[in-house]
Amino acid sequence: MKKSIYHYYQQHFTFDQVDEFYKDDAIIDGKNGGLLLGPSHDDGGIYFLFEYQDGFRLYGEVEGYEYIINRDICNRYRDFVSRINNRDRDLSFNFEPFDYHESTLIIDARASKSELYNSKYVILDVRGGFGIINKHSTKIHLLEIDAFNKNL
Repeated sequence: MKKSIYHYYQQHFTFDQVDEFYKDDAIIDGKNGGLLLGPSHDDGGIYFLFEYQDGFRLYGEVEGYEYIINRDICNRYRDFVSRINNRDRDLSFNFEPFDYHESTLIIDARASKSELYNSKYVILDVRGGFGIINKHSTKIHLLEIDAFNKNL
């Protein structure tokens, strides 16, 4: 595991700091949604940021194999998101990473080249409304989730 940077909720990052993250290949734009690749919560997770007028703020943590549904699709199909995102129904205690089709939208937040980061930061839509589908439901319903996110 790589070295860890101390993080806290609402932590502020300047535009210059985020530019450095881009130079270090340590950040990725996830606003269009997609299947997250990166560490699980137990292995450090993937921090996501929102952009504001004065910079960026750390807003939460997601994990590899969860699926981010973009804001517009999530708002349009909220019932679908609620129905599909059922951890209790889909829970598997021995979660195994799974294969995905080459056409699947991907947010590759796996470790950057820098030794400072366990995974890349992901920028999500500050307006909120995006959906996070747990990894257990994603594994079972990936094709359907990805098609909805692409608005197919």
